[in-house]
Amino acid sequence: MKIELNSRDSSFASKADWAALKQSTPQDYDGHTEFSRMTPGARLRWLEQAAEFILSRKTSLRKTV
Repeated sequence: MKIELNSRDSSFASKADWAALKQSTPQDYDGHTEFSRMTPGARLRWLEQAAEFILSRKTSLRKTV
């Protein structure tokens, strides 16, 4: 499945983000996030939110140590 991506779909995504997404395949996603049903922009938003969550948890853990 080839997805045509347009960098205008998301203002927060870098060129590297788009390059990584373009190289992804359906097998890269296990289905629990239903990536196959998401638009490319929705996939990037989900990935961004996941990365922000991880960063916020790491930051809070550093403050407690």
